[in-house]
Amino acid sequence: MSDHNPIVLSICMTAYNRADLLKDTLNRLKFLNQWPISVELVIADNGSKDHTWRVIKAMQAELPMIRPLRYASNIGQYRCQMALFRSVRGRYTLYLADDDHFIQENVLAIIQFLEANPQAVACYSPIDIWDDLNEQVVASIFHFKETKLFKRHEAFEMFKFITHYAIVPEHAIYRTEALVHCSYYFTNFYFYYNIMFRLLDYGEVLFYPKPFYRLVRRHKKQFEKFESKDAQKFLARDTHLVAHGTEVAMNLALKAVGHRIVPEDLRGHMLDLLNRFNNRWLQAASNANLETHNFTAATEYFRRRCLWDSCDNVNINVADITMDEWESRFVKMALLQAIAEQVRDIPGKGRLILCELSDNPQAIAQQIKQLFPDTLIQSMTADEVLKSPDQSFFIVMTYSSEIRQRLIDHGLFPGRVILPQEYVRNFKIR
Repeated sequence: MSDHNPIVLSICMTAYNRADLLKDTLNRLKFLNQWPISVELVIADNGSKDHTWRVIKAMQAELPMIRPLRYASNIGQYRCQMALFRSVRGRYTLYLADDDHFIQENVLAIIQFLEANPQAVACYSPIDIWDDLNEQVVASIFHFKETKLFKRHEAFEMFKFITHYAIVPEHAIYRTEALVHCSYYFTNFYFYYNIMFRLLDYGEVLFYPKPFYRLVRRHKKQFEKFESKDAQKFLARDTHLVAHGTEVAMNLALKAVGHRIVPEDLRGHMLDLLNRFNNRWLQAASNANLETHNFTAATEYFRRRCLWDSCDNVNINVADITMDEWESRFVKMALLQAIAEQVRDIPGKGRLILCELSDNPQAIAQQIKQLFPDTLIQSMTADEVLKSPDQSFFIVMTYSSEIRQRLIDHGLFPGRVILPQEYVRNFKIR
């Protein structure tokens, strides 16, 4: 690709069934019409079943740099991203999620640096979390304070740098000519680490301390369904893939400095780096799942964190919560979520039956409804359960072993009559 390419920056976006959210994001990008550099906006409708495609086509009148692509079916978000990376014309490439923003002046500053330093092939920066209601940064996914530039023979030092700062390489500004050689989608690990270290084959990788990318928390009512589904993002979804990805990064870093396997004298150090890095990801995943009320997943991540800390240590914190608070507050939430999920999984009209509960069944029903509003809940006696013609649709919750056994003896499925004091053991960490 020639440096005389008239398009300086290609911004890639994927969209799937989020037409209104995409429209809001595109309206925020109208400043591109007055930008000092030439831009193309390559947007893929990834098989949407809503009016996403109409939004993209309509917005071309207001953002003429839009170049739309359309898939007949959803090929997956990451695979779609890689396809877009291979479909751009700009000298530089940036991926923008359809619900996020970027900081104009910092993007321009990075491109100016890359233009002045042709040996640099990519720039990674901290990722901020932006509160759209209060218009402020509320947190960072990771951050660092120094500008670093790594060459291929410094790959092992770059590996130590990214593990020390728990750097997530999902968003970068790439020199397109280098990126196209690295944009293969691996399904079994977090492939962005592969891209990061493969880029060293084509030039130097820059780490710039000023963030250019913002993950956005939106509060507008029309976007609530998107927020509840996507707030976790990769932090909650792909922690195991990240763990695999860091091992691939380690392999590529060692390969760059002439090793096929981890040298004996480095094994302890490398394992310590990986453990600390993965533990920070588990913490982030716990936080993200708590925010979206996915208590069962949060418990799973918290349990895995505790492999590296004493369970008796009250200073173990997830979202500023001690172990004691976790056990007293969130274990119960995980139990109620698991029961609600069992109701959802019954074919037909599943219902949760609160059967002769000794404490306040209305309070329990209200708690479940607040978290999982679609759950159908009734209170019944054991006799009423046995007389009901709909008992094949029931999940029954009772504290009484005798009632449970009676219901089972009269034909209810054993797996659908739950003793919460026993079932909660699935979620206890101590």
